[in-house]
Amino acid sequence: MINLRKMFTRIFTVLLLFFYCGNTIFSALRTTLVSKDLHKKGVRRKGSYKYIKDRFQEIADSTNPAEQRQLIKELAEMYNKNILDLPSAEPDFILDLCDIVRPIPDISIRFSIIKEILNPLIRRQLIYDNDISNGRWEQDEKLNLSYGRQLYRTYYDTLESKTGKCLDFTLVGRVILDRLGIPNAIIFNETHIFNAYLLGRLGEYRIWDMTWGILGSPLLTDDKAFFPSIQSIVSPPKDSYLDKKFNQTSRITGVMIPYKLYNENFLKILYQPQSYFEINFNDSTKRRELSVTIDGKRIPGETSSKDLLSLWNHIITS
Repeated sequence: MINLRKMFTRIFTVLLLFFYCGNTIFSALRTTLVSKDLHKKGVRRKGSYKYIKDRFQEIADSTNPAEQRQLIKELAEMYNKNILDLPSAEPDFILDLCDIVRPIPDISIRFSIIKEILNPLIRRQLIYDNDISNGRWEQDEKLNLSYGRQLYRTYYDTLESKTGKCLDFTLVGRVILDRLGIPNAIIFNETHIFNAYLLGRLGEYRIWDMTWGILGSPLLTDDKAFFPSIQSIVSPPKDSYLDKKFNQTSRITGVMIPYKLYNENFLKILYQPQSYFEINFNDSTKRRELSVTIDGKRIPGETSSKDLLSLWNHIITS
């Protein structure tokens, strides 16, 4: 009897250690997008949802940009200083918030809401999990969904489960930017994908990479940074974000698909567009260059960031 008791004790101890080690390893594989001290799950209380919606409505009702920015700042500070626990980033809730402030005429105010509130709210609740994301995409491929249905399916799956990888997070960002009426592009190569948004009138895109926490860095520097000149060949300027996150010779593609096309059945639209731009490495000049393709035809001659605005206008009016 004593031997049996010892045996069961040892088995229980081994199982306990196995469970603990397995759980520790599994937890290590599921990494949050922010440090543990900043990671917040969000609360699920009707009062919290209503409070934030009321504050967003207050921002939307104001006609004074300075006052709107102050209201945004105050709400963000309440969250950052732990005075307010923002609600769980549920997909319908985020869409409701976007719909409330979309009518604001000043696009920079709408983006401030992304920067100060939506990005930290969503990003602090997300966990990077490649395996779970891959499993979802394998199931979705069998459904042969249109781009629009796949986009929103991924958006809902990611925010409901609070898990995903860079592709999932990018499509969440795509939905939010579109919902707020902010012109944007999806930038990708063979290893990474992220969002870029257009605020200026000259076609200058800036980065929103939810995976790496980058927001606001220029996608492109000034035109001279991308085309041959004596100075650029001797001392090529650095594109800080692209140089850090991509191999220098990597082919980088940007696609822009307007909201009205979401319901059309474009298979593999992210990877087989007819209108897009590329940032490719030129071996002779040893630097990246921008090229724009519209309806399958590459624009001849030198291309600048201003042509990206023409590309966007062509896509949304075609």
